[in-house]
Amino acid sequence: MTFYWLDQNLWGKGRQPAQWEAQLIDEALHSIEGLTRSDYDQLLQLRSRLTEQYLQHVGESSLKNCFSRLHKAIKIHFSPSSGRLTQANSVSHPTKHEPVHIALLLVDTPQEIKDKNNALHGEALEYKHSNVAYIDNPDAIIAKGRELLELAITSHRKGDFCNYRDLGASLCLLAGLRPVEALRDAVLEPKSKFTVIMVQGQAKTRGEERVYEMPTLIEADKVLEGYSILRSIFDASDLNDNEIQSYKNGVRDHVIMHFKDLVPTLQRLNGEKQVNTQRLRAVYDAIATFYYCPAKVKDFVFVKAINGHKSQKGRSDAAMHYLDYQMADNVVAQYNGKRQGVKLREPGVKVLDKFQDEVEPIRVPENDKIVQMRVYQGDRTRLASFSETLNAPNQKDTLSIVLKLADITLRLAQQLEVEPQYVETTISQRLQEHQESSPAVEPDLQSRSEETSETVPVDAITQLTAALNRLTDHLEQPAPAAKTSKPQPQEAPTFPSSAQREPKQRSSEVSEAYVNRAIDAIMDFNNDPHHPQPDKWFIGVSPLKKITKRNQALIERVLQQREADLNQHHAQHQLTPTHNSKGRFAPKIEEVIQLES
Repeated sequence: MTFYWLDQNLWGKGRQPAQWEAQLIDEALHSIEGLTRSDYDQLLQLRSRLTEQYLQHVGESSLKNCFSRLHKAIKIHFSPSSGRLTQANSVSHPTKHEPVHIALLLVDTPQEIKDKNNALHGEALEYKHSNVAYIDNPDAIIAKGRELLELAITSHRKGDFCNYRDLGASLCLLAGLRPVEALRDAVLEPKSKFTVIMVQGQAKTRGEERVYEMPTLIEADKVLEGYSILRSIFDASDLNDNEIQSYKNGVRDHVIMHFKDLVPTLQRLNGEKQVNTQRLRAVYDAIATFYYCPAKVKDFVFVKAINGHKSQKGRSDAAMHYLDYQMADNVVAQYNGKRQGVKLREPGVKVLDKFQDEVEPIRVPENDKIVQMRVYQGDRTRLASFSETLNAPNQKDTLSIVLKLADITLRLAQQLEVEPQYVETTISQRLQEHQESSPAVEPDLQSRSEETSETVPVDAITQLTAALNRLTDHLEQPAPAAKTSKPQPQEAPTFPSSAQREPKQRSSEVSEAYVNRAIDAIMDFNNDPHHPQPDKWFIGVSPLKKITKRNQALIERVLQQREADLNQHHAQHQLTPTHNSKGRFAPKIEEVIQLES
């Protein structure tokens, strides 16, 4: 049996009632017709009768939802355009101040059941306050989400089968989406390297559209690609809430399947035993706060912002279940005790626009004056890149940070007895060179250059480059083998002087050979038939750094030289970067593969 008020154009995409419930609602609509504000007792009798009928099918905690669907049907049936809403049967809604049928206020969940449910809710909320689960391996959780996403993307690119459940589960973690948002409602747009914009489609807003910025736990372009693929292989735009329920359950099942051994179990009054999609959103919130929340911002304020919650006074507990997880002490210790914003200084990471004012700029001494300085276009581009990498609010602060880094490097070079090359170049000299190579200089710029012709200590940037090159050469040298005989007292310095060190080319060749030995050792390990597939290693920068302790630039250079060889090896053994995520109990690669210096 169908009912006109359940037509999708009238009802919308909200969850529709079951057949037995729709029959009760339709009978109630016919009973309400003809009743007016004076029929108070009859409306209360209808409420009692419906309560008894509903409780034959659902528990008291679900009764509110049944009456909510009844109210929706009453609004449709007695809409102002229907001609059924009259002055005799209508009242002004106490909060919306619009005419509604009197039944909306009287035919509702009985007060005693409301009080009982509120008491249970309060008890559960109190229980939440003292029950928190601790995440001790966020990297493994994110690695699993990345693996699901990248495998689905790779399959789709090849034209193979792509599982929408895995895509949905990965987006629930990596972007904090609800299943219905991932499958049907959310509209996402790019914002920055690690943030996206939720343009529309947020659930539980009661029809109010909100636009807000939300962080992603991996690169945003990868998340958006997976989101786009999900929408292309699974079109749920015409499904209502009832029809999409089974697909949401499919995503939930895959969340359980993939994350049950990674996400800690929470203690709940309802006896919850395993992770679910709501808990995975709480995990997203905990990791996003740990990664991206500025130190000055309260965690629950940040969590409400990235979930698009409307700010309301006295409603801080509304997001309490999003604070179910915190970082374990061992994770916090890895970041020197920091509990928020540990990745805000990493390349491409930016503070959410909403909290830009909460980031303190670098303070310049009051007696320090600002001078104007001309730079080459290439240097200006590099400064802009530094500004993004260092998350500096402006160019002045970027220069200040770079100069401080130069000072630190120079002091380190002095401690290691590595003398950086000094280049006799002043700002005035560089301006003079630029003026000689330019046909004309604007008069106001000419006057500015004369005013700032004094030597400015930006030569520290040049010195920084030279110092880093020399430090890299020095640190690339393999450590000397331990001597078995008793060492004799020597007056030689701990570190060799510049005259005693090997030439740079020789040092580089030795280091490259050492990295190549590490690559060969990993290949031999993977080729050993006694090592099963899960124990094998993908050969990349991270494992080679752990084995060789050499710098990243050197390792990347060697990897590029052997790219064809490595691609063939990885294809032979079906290895990808995610293959190295073996869990916290698996042995580390530096424990499995060891080289002599």
